Amino acid sequence: MVAWLTWIVVGFPGRGYWTDWNDAFRNLVNEKEITWKMAFVSWSVPLALAVQLGLAAILCWMRRKHNLLHDISNGADESNTWIISTVKQLSVWLAAFFLLAWLHAALAATWETRFDQDREDMKDEVLGLGVFVFLVVMFWTGDTLGPGEVRSAAKDSKVVQETVKTMEGDWSKAFLLLVFAVPMCAGAVIDSLEHRMASHRERPLLWFVRHWSWTSVMVKAVWLGFVYIGMIVGFAKFTSVLLALVNESLAGWNVYAVSVAMFFIGYSIFLLPPAPGPPIYVAMGIVIVASALAQGWDFSLALSWATMIVFLMKLFFTYTAQKWIGESLSGNETVRGCCELHTPYMRAMESIMKHEGLTLAKVTVLVGGPDWPVAVLCGILRLPALQVQLGVAPVLFQSVFPCVLAGALMVSRSEDDRNSFGMAEVTLAIAGAIQAASAAVAFFYIQETLEREYEELSKPREEDMRLVELETWHQEQARRFWKTLSWDSLPCWVRSALVLSLVCMEASVILLTGPWKKIIGKSCFKTFGLQSSITNDLDGNPLAIIRPLGWIALAFAAMSMVFLIVFYTYASFSRREMKDGEEADPLIIDGEAAGS
Repeated sequence: MVAWLTWIVVGFPGRGYWTDWNDAFRNLVNEKEITWKMAFVSWSVPLALAVQLGLAAILCWMRRKHNLLHDISNGADESNTWIISTVKQLSVWLAAFFLLAWLHAALAATWETRFDQDREDMKDEVLGLGVFVFLVVMFWTGDTLGPGEVRSAAKDSKVVQETVKTMEGDWSKAFLLLVFAVPMCAGAVIDSLEHRMASHRERPLLWFVRHWSWTSVMVKAVWLGFVYIGMIVGFAKFTSVLLALVNESLAGWNVYAVSVAMFFIGYSIFLLPPAPGPPIYVAMGIVIVASALAQGWDFSLALSWATMIVFLMKLFFTYTAQKWIGESLSGNETVRGCCELHTPYMRAMESIMKHEGLTLAKVTVLVGGPDWPVAVLCGILRLPALQVQLGVAPVLFQSVFPCVLAGALMVSRSEDDRNSFGMAEVTLAIAGAIQAASAAVAFFYIQETLEREYEELSKPREEDMRLVELETWHQEQARRFWKTLSWDSLPCWVRSALVLSLVCMEASVILLTGPWKKIIGKSCFKTFGLQSSITNDLDGNPLAIIRPLGWIALAFAAMSMVFLIVFYTYASFSRREMKDGEEADPLIIDGEAAGS
């Protein structure tokens, strides 16, 4: 980052065009011989090859190290433990890298037309490449160690054990059903045909769903779909519309009035738990810098002023969320139970957060984690406010300044704006890289703490006994509820309603996520960025961002909700009948089960 800042501030020969393609690429795009996407891919081939060769070198070095350790130890334990740990770290960094690339692809597609062509969305390509690389790494691990050694090493890993416990819950099964509903249906059809044809197979394709609580899994899958739609439509789209509306409404205001307004607008959006930080920083940078430049301020002064306002807003939000929300809820057992503060994973995070002083692990958790949950968790854990403020302060360089600078560069465009846009892309990429790296390091430290202190973190504490009791009680209530509404006991019309609810939700999610613009030339939403205009681009109607295909997707979601209400109406009458009659199941688990 120091080298990059020096590069930008000091300058160098030809800096005015350092982000440009060469004339050959530009001419091919201008003459419509190739698309913008193809030109970008061609231009980035040397960097892509360098990354590919670097990853291959890392894997070769890891394999050589594994062989050396295997020869020295004359066994598999030490070498396998080392390679599993290394693969785990490599996977975390690869995930951070592809998260950065995916975010950057999404941001690049929202900007203005370049070379007479729209900026194309490359998120699908990045996601596909990421999945391919992870599959290669996993196959390489299996080839290096062998399936038996991989299973043995994974069995000894405390992180894997805790992850498996989480994956055994109905929410994880619901996520699997929501994502893979179509191939699972195909597998069910194949299994049914083979059963009718008396085909002999060792086990059916869907052997792992035999003991699923289908009513619970299907209902939770539908709710996960609603959460996804809320994130895609509610925050990813309408947050951009809201920020663009603010940018348009505050045009012409005094810079100090604009700063105060943006301070409280940004703060209010931050109070929403899923609100993302970088788009808010960028929007605040655009609005405040534009107002300052319109009143004759120097660019450096306007940038410094906007950075200070955004940074103070972030600190103020962190303090208020910690003191007013987190600490006020710290004594609430229900909230502490929802945060799962008694589980090994959360206790590992608590161990990091309560460590004396400001360690690298604590700073990465404070800076790399999501804004609202981390700030509230600090209050629930009753951490010193000053220490939290100091730990969050590096966000100034990690995210605030690069994002504000990107917004400022979008405003300060000259007649030839290629360099400004290129520098804005670079600053956003740097902000995303540091954010992803911080999250990756934080996740790594949490895993290492869990592995190192697992025995201690697994022992129930006295202050957590009430949380364990509440968790057991809620689990028993949920078990009784879903047992009463088991799939076999439901009437045909209720089962049909649940199936239709899931089908409608699947249709909605598929329409919202599928690459329909590439297939049929239509998309669910209009391209709309932070610098877009509601008046010009949406004809003054914020809902115009949703295209007909998007309305169809939302209609499917509404129908899914109607069918789900039908199920819950039946469930409420069933519970009432059960309460009026004899208890169908004891409230407390039988003595043998409780003793075990």
